[in-house]
Amino acid sequence: MAGPAAVPAIVRTGAVTVALFALCGYGPARLLLPAGLQRHLALYALPIGAACSTLTLTVLGLFHVPLAVSLAVTLAAGAALAATASRRGTAQAPAPRIAHLAAPLALAALIAAIALIPSFRAGFGTVQGQNGDAVLAVGTAELLRHAPPTAVRPDLPLDRVPIVWRSKLPIYYGLAAVSALAGQDPIVAFSTVAAVVLALAALGFFLFVVDGLGAPAAVGLLVLFAVGLDRIVLHVAIHPFFNQTWALFALPFVLLFAARGPVSLAALFTALALFTYPLLLPFPAVFVAVLAWRRRGDVNWRRAVPPKRLWPLFGVIAVPVAAVLVRGVVEKVVPAVDAVRPGGDLGGWSGAALPYLPFPRFLGVEHSVPALAILVAAVLGLRAVQKDAARALAVLLGGALLAAVYLRARGQGELFFFKDLAFAGPLILALAIVGLAAGLRKDAAFPALAVLLLALASGARHELAVTYDQTPRDLMALRTWDRELPATQTIRIDVPPSGWQLWSWYLLAGHRVSASDPLGGFFPHPPRGRRADLVLVQRAQPRPADATGPAIRANALYALYRLRRNLPGADASSRALVFDITRITY
Repeated sequence: MAGPAAVPAIVRTGAVTVALFALCGYGPARLLLPAGLQRHLALYALPIGAACSTLTLTVLGLFHVPLAVSLAVTLAAGAALAATASRRGTAQAPAPRIAHLAAPLALAALIAAIALIPSFRAGFGTVQGQNGDAVLAVGTAELLRHAPPTAVRPDLPLDRVPIVWRSKLPIYYGLAAVSALAGQDPIVAFSTVAAVVLALAALGFFLFVVDGLGAPAAVGLLVLFAVGLDRIVLHVAIHPFFNQTWALFALPFVLLFAARGPVSLAALFTALALFTYPLLLPFPAVFVAVLAWRRRGDVNWRRAVPPKRLWPLFGVIAVPVAAVLVRGVVEKVVPAVDAVRPGGDLGGWSGAALPYLPFPRFLGVEHSVPALAILVAAVLGLRAVQKDAARALAVLLGGALLAAVYLRARGQGELFFFKDLAFAGPLILALAIVGLAAGLRKDAAFPALAVLLLALASGARHELAVTYDQTPRDLMALRTWDRELPATQTIRIDVPPSGWQLWSWYLLAGHRVSASDPLGGFFPHPPRGRRADLVLVQRAQPRPADATGPAIRANALYALYRLRRNLPGADASSRALVFDITRITY
């Protein structure tokens, strides 16, 4: 059976990911969490560890520390903090019930397993979905395993970090670290890491509604499972929008720690969110602004300032962080603000690949009537939670919905529209569950919640049914061909512009390559050329007219032929890629 064959690689990656995050997160969680949140210490350790480990590895990488050394330092620091926290102890909190620990962890693991169904179906650890960004994601992680983020390395599949991802280094350092510790190619580790991050996002929504909004643990469990089954959330995780999955993970923790404290953890997750997805900025900004206004007389701003003895350390760290990460955030935010303003050019944020999706899809359903019911239930949820956080959330979601209406009316803002509602949708869904549980009698709440979960499960099933692996075995065979063929041979890629073409040059990294019709624009690509020693085509394509003799390599998807020697022009093949984007404009 295909499913069991994928289990060893997935379990190995998942275990390494959880171990890394747990080791790096236990100490900071125990030392920084306020007494009221200590009962969920085991749940907070994983997300806090994810943020601490990825940001630490990034800072060390910006100082050109090799990844192997960075990992050793990060793991040692995590172990030291854990030991220190255990000796120091913390204020005792009531012992948590099973619903507070085992149940949410089990449901989060189930969400991760559901998100990996395409890999189980394929029978091996692989990249899922239909988003070509995955090539750049695994390529960036592979680069960071061997070189600092500012390096140019033509000997690697992706020879540099794409300029548009300059701010997103933490999540790729996380993938690189897991890949290195597990001894697996980033292609193998990629989808499992994304699934774990999705599970942590669902866990974050549980903690936000329970610890941030005061909902009962049972309601939090329903929120956890519902968010994990939300079709748009699952779509983002498995197709894969890797950076958006990480940003969705960070979002509930930003809101929770902004509402409950401490400032240090709020800042930690805000940094992770912005360095992962800069355009998430309006969500925490609006939420924090409303909270700050409502609590303006109670906030002690001096407590938010780090001790003076730490200023030199922060100053040293700030130099490379500002030069690379903060610069990347500014480069993304400024053009976005210019594009979204009235009269701005939204051309860079539109495209047929991502049309305006129907609004109900962002709430996990397919029709307007259930979507309207979810919105009404969300209002009930806001009314049931008499806290400043609920009022800040109401302003935030109201603004997000108004922004969606504006973007839909403007046209050409499909990507903005998608991102806006893909972040707002799970928050609305979480509030709807709180509203149904609190605002209806039990004899009405139970059937309503059951119908909602069934609708979400149906949407998730449809999403998984049309999602397959992006790197099937016959595609991965190109890497074997790359090792077997003499490195002096040049290869022309005749695969049409598509994700298949991206993977073709990526997996032939040991050779100089060119492309007859390269896919450019956002994606780097080989030089355009006609002359080479060999030519690669998909089996569905006709045999190239300038090929000679039978295929020297072939499988169900690809064929490799020799080219005639008398082709005109020079051989433009190169291991260096061409990057059309040299300045961020969208």
